[in-house]
Amino acid sequence: SRLPNLGVLGKAEYLSLEFTHPWMSALPLQRIDRSILFWATTGVVSRLWAARGVH
Repeated sequence: SRLPNLGVLGKAEYLSLEFTHPWMSALPLQRIDRSILFWATTGVVSRLWAARGVH
C-alpha cells in the first residue's frame, strides 16, 4: 500500500490531496484555499490524536 501509516483522517487527507491535485488549476482560488485549510486542519488534528494515542 502506498498510504502512510496514519489514522483514518490522515488517510482521507492523503487520498483527497492526491485526488484533487490534478484538478486544482481548474478550481476557483477561494475553493482551493478553503480545501487546503480544511485538510491541513484535519491532518493536524489526526496527528495530534495519533500522538496522544501513542503516548
